[in-house]
Amino acid sequence: AREGATCTALLTAGVSALHLRKPESSRQQVEALLRTIPSDLQKRVMLHQHHELARDYDVMGLHYPERVRPPAPLQPVPHSPHLLQSTSFHSLQQLEVDWGPDLNYAFLSPIYDSISKKGYSA
Repeated sequence: AREGATCTALLTAGVSALHLRKPESSRQQVEALLRTIPSDLQKRVMLHQHHELARDYDVMGLHYPERVRPPAPLQPVPHSPHLLQSTSFHSLQQLEVDWGPDLNYAFLSPIYDSISKKGYSA
C-alpha cells in the first residue's frame, strides 16, 4: 500500500511518466500495485513487465528491457496501437539500428563506469 501511495503522490505532483519496474514481481503483484493508482493517473504509467496488463488498464505504454525487446523495427502494439514504447540500450552501437517510428524513446546506460556494480563500465 505504501508503494502505491508513493507512486500516486509522484504522479499527483506532476511526474509525466512513471516507469513501473518490478522484475521480481508476479503479474498479480504488479496488477495489485497498479490498482492502488487512481485510473486517471495510470495514463502516465509505463509497464516494464507483464505487458498484458495494458489490455485491462489505460496505461501510457510499454517498456522493453533488453532481454525481452522485440526485434527492430518496433511495430505498433497489436491490441493497443496508441501505447508508447520505450526500451533500454547498453551501448551506442545498439542505437545505430533503425528502430522505426514506433520507438518513442530509449534509455542509455551506463554513461559512466558504475561504482556500485563491479565490471559495469561505460
